[in-house]
Amino acid sequence: MSGDENFGGFDLNAFGDWGACTTFLGATGFGRGEEEEEDLGRYPYNRKETLALYNAWVSISYDPIVENQQTRLCFWEKVTEAYNETKPKGARRRNLKMLCSLFDRCDRDIKKFCAIYGTEVANYQNGASGADILRAALRVFKDDKGKDFKHVDVWSTVKDLERWAGDVPSCTGSNSKHTKHTAGGQYSFSEGGEG
Repeated sequence: MSGDENFGGFDLNAFGDWGACTTFLGATGFGRGEEEEEDLGRYPYNRKETLALYNAWVSISYDPIVENQQTRLCFWEKVTEAYNETKPKGARRRNLKMLCSLFDRCDRDIKKFCAIYGTEVANYQNGASGADILRAALRVFKDDKGKDFKHVDVWSTVKDLERWAGDVPSCTGSNSKHTKHTAGGQYSFSEGGEG
């Protein structure tokens, strides 16, 4: 690893371990996703709102009480309700279309970063620190996508969940069933059906 790696205005070599890196990323605002905006472009989402959306998605997806035979529309209505009930203080209420759009935009990058990170884990020697692997994955993401990865906090929350290990479709198309196939919560989608 070279000695002059700089991403998002900070030196990745300054981190000795994973904890120091994530603490720094949170403290500096790197990964806040300020560029993510709702459909009308008036009220940008911040890091806490994006994280709250993913937490709502996960809580509905992995809730064993919630019926697993539901349409995407029904599922996203529940996610929207959960988000608006738990949104950060001072955050605006968001509707289903806004949240689904944000989720899709962010999820493309998060899934891509998960794949890159997994490859870096497989390629690194035994004894490599989590910070070394994260630095390498951030570098590869930037080289590949031409932009910094802005959702490190969300990724660190969801990276070990099945949805981000496989290839599950996102929320486009409202007439599909959302069916749980495993006890761990992996979902697939099929066309038609009642909600």
